[in-house]
Amino acid sequence: MYRQYTLYPHLAGTQGEDDLAAEILNTWKEQGLDYVTTDTYNVLLSYPNLSDPNYVYLLDADGNEVYRSQKYEKILSPDQNHSNVVPPFNAYSPAGNVLVRASQ
Repeated sequence: MYRQYTLYPHLAGTQGEDDLAAEILNTWKEQGLDYVTTDTYNVLLSYPNLSDPNYVYLLDADGNEVYRSQKYEKILSPDQNHSNVVPPFNAYSPAGNVLVRASQ
């Protein structure tokens, strides 16, 4: 029964989140809880840039790319294929470069 709560994307601040909250609220009422309510909060959220997804890449000492992360996660089964799944992103972090020099 509860697996349905994770079947669809429900990123905070989206309609998917509102739908899931309503479904849980109704379930709790049906189960006999005397008082069930939801609250609304105004929270600063960050979202991925869908037109330019984030990725991580590693360079060797000569500047050659030796690793690049996927911009999108692999779909492992047909029930995971939803158009509103957001790509992986690091919330609240601006794009940037990190340079680490290996110690000798």
